[in-house]
Amino acid sequence: MAYLGKNAIADATLEQVETFFYQYYRPDNAILVLAGNITAQDGIALVEKWFGDIQAGQLSKKQYKSEPIQNEFRQHFLYQDALPRCCVQGLSYGCKTYQGILWHSDLLSNVMSNGRSSRFYQRLYKEQQLFSTIDAFISGTIDPGLFIIEGKTMPGVSMEKARTAIDEQLQLLQHDRISETELTKLKNGVESSLEYSEVSILNKGISLAYFEILGDAAMINDEAERYQSITAEDIRTAAQTVFRRDNCSELVYIQKKKNK
Repeated sequence: MAYLGKNAIADATLEQVETFFYQYYRPDNAILVLAGNITAQDGIALVEKWFGDIQAGQLSKKQYKSEPIQNEFRQHFLYQDALPRCCVQGLSYGCKTYQGILWHSDLLSNVMSNGRSSRFYQRLYKEQQLFSTIDAFISGTIDPGLFIIEGKTMPGVSMEKARTAIDEQLQLLQHDRISETELTKLKNGVESSLEYSEVSILNKGISLAYFEILGDAAMINDEAERYQSITAEDIRTAAQTVFRRDNCSELVYIQKKKNK
């Protein structure tokens, strides 16, 4: 479905809204999942009753150009009144998430900041006390996204010291394989989360729709295996691919000094 920006929505006319609705809210632009205590026969009958008379549309799918590969370090400073000093690094990765790197990058982010045993929590927050909060996560689902590292420094900690500490952890992941014990713990944690998510009928329905968008709803049955097949070398390769300085864009927020 097409995305409309904030200004486009505010300025939209009724005619534009109707045109948008009748163009995109069509069976050939939808995936319908019926999940719960219902038979296939009853489900098909309900779909025919409520949606059967809606004709297919004529979608004009736009071909978006891929974003150029980043080949230089980018940095920007923002000075704010009410924000504490913090360091935010956005590191882009250049493969579509469903082509494999999603699973590796997801585990890599868990190594760094998932829980109190994670490296960022133990080393940067607890031991060195450089950050009041520190996190690492990935964005993007179907399209390429970002590997984001985000933290707020403790009072008195310089931006240079905080950045150096982050870089040291990234270099360790690039040069050294994580231990098999650490890898097994990560995989077990992901598999547990996947199993618990399937308890919810709503979550299961959403997952089925998502994998069908990727091409095959049956991929939901292989998700745990994808994570279990990842090796320590895969994690290191992902770190080497993503954590290149020329692949990094850094946004730094700094609190303005109050006038006396």
